[in-house]
Parts: sequence; structure tokens; C-alpha cells
Amino acid sequence: MEVLAALAIISVALYTVTQAHVTSIKGLRYSNNITVAASYVSDMVERIKANKEGALLDYYKYSSSSSNVLSSQDGCEGGGGCGSKGLAEYDLENWVAAMPKSLLRAQAEVTAVDVVDDTIKVSVFWDNDNSGSTGTENCPPKSDADKDCYSLTVSL
Repeated sequence: MEVLAALAIISVALYTVTQAHVTSIKGLRYSNNITVAASYVSDMVERIKANKEGALLDYYKYSSSSSNVLSSQDGCEGGGGCGSKGLAEYDLENWVAAMPKSLLRAQAEVTAVDVVDDTIKVSVFWDNDNSGSTGTENCPPKSDADKDCYSLTVSL
């Protein structure tokens, strides 16, 4: 009888430790994804700041959930003379191609927030828990239907 009681106590303790470990791993994955998303978003912000003219003319507007078709701008490599529109297209093409694979079902967007104050918003959305979330309207997420996200709004 005492052996059964000891086994029951050990089982409960092992279950608790296992659940704590699973929660810890989920938290680490989310932290890693936030770090990856922040780096990815910061990359585009730096690209936009380097081509302020293109940003002010709204050439960086992009959403991976729309039917945007990015055209290849080979002449922009190495500081080639491709103009602000060509450079914006080149930046977007390379940025989208570099979408981190670790962010499940990732989507990205670049939007003008305030044309008077010259502010832009760069966002990336992903399904962190692999639950099939699809929403990209709310950042931060407001329901389980919304994807996890990282967004940065900057003034040019």
C-alpha cells in the first residue's frame, strides 16, 4: 500500500515537471520568434530609411496577403543607378525572399501610417502555436484567430 502511495506521488510530481518543461519550451520558441521577427522588421526599416524618397512616394507599400507582384531589379546591386522606385522594388523582393522559415505561415506588410508626419509601419505576422490562425488585422493579437505579430512604426 505504501509503495502505491509513493508511486502516485512520484507520478504526480513527474507530470508536473513535464508540464513545466513543455511550457518552458513553448515560451522559448515564442521568444526566439519575436527576436527573429524584430530582426526581420528592422532590416526593412533600415532599407526604407536609406531610400527616403522611395518611402515618401509610397513605393514600399506591400502586403504578402495581397496579390503584389514583385519585379526583379537586377540593376540595383552594388549601388547601381536604378532610382528610388527600382531600389524600393529591389529591397522588397530581397526582403520577402529572406522571410524567416522559422516563422510558421509568415506574412509581412509595409504601410504608410501618417503621410503628414512621414511615418511608416512594418509588420510581420506568424502562427506561433501552429493553430491555423489567419488574422492579420490586429497587432497585438486580440483573439485566437489572430496571428502573432511584431510591428514597428517609425518616423522617416
